[in-house]
Amino acid sequence: MSFDNKIIKEKTEKTVRLLLHNDLFLLKNNTDELTITHRLAMYLQKEFPNWHVDTEYNRDKDQVKKLDEEVVRPDINVHIRNTANNLLVIEVKKSDNLEQVERDRTRLKKFTSPSGKYRYQLGLLVVFYVANDHQKTPSFEYFERD
Repeated sequence: MSFDNKIIKEKTEKTVRLLLHNDLFLLKNNTDELTITHRLAMYLQKEFPNWHVDTEYNRDKDQVKKLDEEVVRPDINVHIRNTANNLLVIEVKKSDNLEQVERDRTRLKKFTSPSGKYRYQLGLLVVFYVANDHQKTPSFEYFERD
């Protein structure tokens, strides 16, 4: 099963709106990034019911997932486990913790590279604003497999 990138983006942005509507408390109270990604993954699973939506998934079939020999655990994967079907990879950042954002951009480029090992169809870096800025619209940066 495949999706057009436009559809994946629409579904993903819909889930972010659901998170903002149902779980704004998490952003306002600056909860842990893992809590936010877990809730987002729950909403994504409803949008991609025939796919596995996993958080912090570190497997590549029966091996540890690596990029350039570094073990990696993307925040959210939309994929079919134990196959090469990798639809969407998401890295989440909170506005008060952007130190690693360039590292995440580099990873997303590698995850979506057509010549790379994983070749995700689409990558997304989403920044959620937290604490006093919690009502700001999250920022989206997409990485597309060309």
